[in-house]
Amino acid sequence: MHAMMYVNAHPDKVAAVILSEPGSFNAAIENELSLGIASTSFFGEATNDVYWNHQHISPDNHDMLDYSYMNGFFNGLGPDYYHFSETDILPVFRFGAVASVNDLGPDGMKSDGTYTFDFTTHLNQFQTKVLFINGDLNEVLTPEFQKKNRAFLPKSEMKIINGVGHDLIWVNAGDHVKLIKTYLDEVL
Repeated sequence: MHAMMYVNAHPDKVAAVILSEPGSFNAAIENELSLGIASTSFFGEATNDVYWNHQHISPDNHDMLDYSYMNGFFNGLGPDYYHFSETDILPVFRFGAVASVNDLGPDGMKSDGTYTFDFTTHLNQFQTKVLFINGDLNEVLTPEFQKKNRAFLPKSEMKIINGVGHDLIWVNAGDHVKLIKTYLDEVL
């Protein structure tokens, strides 16, 4: 989504675009999704871990917020329909909790939770073929979902990596890199 925000703002400054399971390009697409942020047991261990640490570190501290966000995400509070690997865990030091909540910018969402962003207003000026890469297990950001995004980029193609969810970049890095190399060799 951030890549498309940049391409939309500066289509003349981008040579090629590779999108691995991107989110929505505009509010109309995003507001159609009806997903729960989390799927968890309120009395489960993951919930206990997240709320227990709030007793010892101030929630105003960014480090603490990042720790809580990651703790919940990695211990069962994250949605399971993205099909993250349980054996090849996301290699990340820390998520930016505040950045994750505010990643669409100040005009990205109304106070009632309705999205308002639009990264498509100048995409018609970008004429280079765009590569979309998807895993076949993700139940949210599916190839069918990506058709809505791809409508704004008629010069695009979709490649599927089998056996992976939203973590396709690190679970099957070899196939991911091959697709990227093939695309870059073609368009650059």
